[in-house]
Amino acid sequence: MGQNKILIVDDEKAIVSLMEQAFSRAGFGVRSAQSGEDGRRCL
Repeated sequence: MGQNKILIVDDEKAIVSLMEQAFSRAGFGVRSAQSGEDGRRCL
């Protein structure tokens, strides 16, 4: 079975970093974007 993935979209770099670390430790594949437009391109 594949790894669960999550996309984090937030303009606050500190929040994104914290969430990336937490979800990575929980076993998720993590991608992030700084805006909704960038996040939509990641889908």
